[in-house]
Amino acid sequence: MVSSFQILPPRSLRGHSLQSSPDCQSWASLMKSVMAARYCKQLFIVCIIILVTFLLYAWRADLTIAQVSLFVKVEFFSDWTTADPHDPVPVQRVYVYFATLALQHTPPTGSHIRITAFQEQRVAQLRCCFRHHGNDTSAPALVVHTLKVENKQEVLGVVYQCHVPISPQNLTGIRVTMTPDSACPVEDVYYLPVYIPEVVKGGLAICGKVAFGGLLDPVKLVEWFEMQKLLGVDKIQILDFDNSVNVKKVFQYYQETGLLAMFPLKLPGRPWGRGFTDKTRVLYQLAQDEDFSILECRLRLAGYDYVMGIDMDEIILPRNTMSLKPYFQKIFGPNPRLAAVYFHVQFFVEEFGPEDKDAPLHVLRYLKSTPARWECQKYTYMPARADQGSTHSISPFPGFTTTRASPREAVIHHYRHCPQGWSQCTPPHITERSVTRFQDELVPRVKEVLSKLGF
Repeated sequence: MVSSFQILPPRSLRGHSLQSSPDCQSWASLMKSVMAARYCKQLFIVCIIILVTFLLYAWRADLTIAQVSLFVKVEFFSDWTTADPHDPVPVQRVYVYFATLALQHTPPTGSHIRITAFQEQRVAQLRCCFRHHGNDTSAPALVVHTLKVENKQEVLGVVYQCHVPISPQNLTGIRVTMTPDSACPVEDVYYLPVYIPEVVKGGLAICGKVAFGGLLDPVKLVEWFEMQKLLGVDKIQILDFDNSVNVKKVFQYYQETGLLAMFPLKLPGRPWGRGFTDKTRVLYQLAQDEDFSILECRLRLAGYDYVMGIDMDEIILPRNTMSLKPYFQKIFGPNPRLAAVYFHVQFFVEEFGPEDKDAPLHVLRYLKSTPARWECQKYTYMPARADQGSTHSISPFPGFTTTRASPREAVIHHYRHCPQGWSQCTPPHITERSVTRFQDELVPRVKEVLSKLGF
């Protein structure tokens, strides 16, 4: 039995010595070359596999490779990439929105400037460059907050923080940019102005998130704005995403009165071309897109004492007062460690039908609601005591707490169609008339604005 394998010469050469035949030597040499070629090919394949494995590991481990920074691109609003650019090589993009002085995070020396941005995951280290009265300085750009990452979200909402060795009182005229390069840009076009938030003692503001698409009714919107004014709201901040002409007319009117701060918004990066409507939204990316507005509110509204996180179909209504400020002073004043209060919700669902179909306003017609429910709860927070939030929750600073308001004291009125998550749209409901106490003032105010707008 043969225990090892032999390479036999052609049949015509068997019985002859391989060493004595030049032809046999040539054949043996050829076979060695063939075997060597096969070995080299296999070795090459193994090397390729090892290289690819290393690069994948480096990517997933978030290693900083010198070449990675070469393909980071910083874009500034409104020149964001919102459609597939078909890059010939992979590009990591950072989509810078606005820069704001951080009121609640002033260091012992200098100032902190915070920059809101969308960005793709695993972006290399960036630097902040400052331009102030002809002097340029730079500092590392540190990510201090990232919206909660879940599943396969491709673009994240983040907040960068940069330290500048200038006191807040002397920041007038400062501009900032971010870059992956060691050298700062020369051109002024790359530098953003830094917004310095207004400080309003005792002030009450609303973070209204994103207004989008053709879903908003301009008449109901006027009712909502005028109701907030009656309740004592000083400022409302909203991001504008592709709204109708009539809705934009309403927004422009309240901007001119000083009540509304409105900023345009796009949705950059993958998935390309997404939006907020049922047809255009991407569910796994939606939380990042919706809550990005809250990052901007947290910075720009930091000078107000109280900020409500509600939508444009919601009203926080106190039971025993006509204004929200006395109520919030009563809740927060005695408790210096309270950062935020959450509210139960009463759903005024149109499918319940109108209680008074001849009433002049939507909020006066639809008085049938569910009892107060702990569902889709919202909150009011004090910027001096709370950190970052999302649509339905807020995180207090260390050492501070949150609480729930009793539905007997205040509740959210949510005017909407039947929620998709309900198994049936006929839950037990009541007739809630508390909003009618505002009727005498609200109706003429709404009619006056509608007349001015030509509706």
